[in-house]
Amino acid sequence: LASGTVPTARLGSGSASSSVFLAGDNTWASAGDDNTPAFHVRLTNTQSLATNTWAKVEFNQVDWQTGSTFDNTTNYRWTPGVAGKYFLYANGGVPGIDDNEDVQYFFKKNTAYCGGQINWWSSGADHYIKGSTVVAVDAGTTDYFEFWMRQHSGDSQNLVNDEHNAFFGGFRIIGA
Repeated sequence: LASGTVPTARLGSGSASSSVFLAGDNTWASAGDDNTPAFHVRLTNTQSLATNTWAKVEFNQVDWQTGSTFDNTTNYRWTPGVAGKYFLYANGGVPGIDDNEDVQYFFKKNTAYCGGQINWWSSGADHYIKGSTVVAVDAGTTDYFEFWMRQHSGDSQNLVNDEHNAFFGGFRIIGA
């Protein structure tokens, strides 16, 4: 046996290609598949967030979506339409925040699912606060997801609406 070669008798039957490979258990497997449905949306409009009030972020710009539906005009929600496990991510920002005044949550069919509080402790006031929230979640065919925020600075604040600080996205986790 020459250096760098493997006897073909040990490879099993099948042929490798750009989409087929030999797996560790000595079986041939297909490569590829994709993580769809998937989407990525942004907030480009001005949206005011009243103090001490939960508000759904109205992401209005669909950057891309594959095999899914994001409603960017009425309900501002994502409905994958395919049962499975999903990875969701979102980012939101609020200017004019003092200490401990920004909360973000994903909602699954109007039920709080996952989120967190953005804590900011400082000697100053009126800071720009942004935070990210991520979650892996099970979804049925009719489930939908929304991103909500709350701030309690004492007055209304406009959400930051740029491509780097106001976005929501997700994709199906293949093999999970």
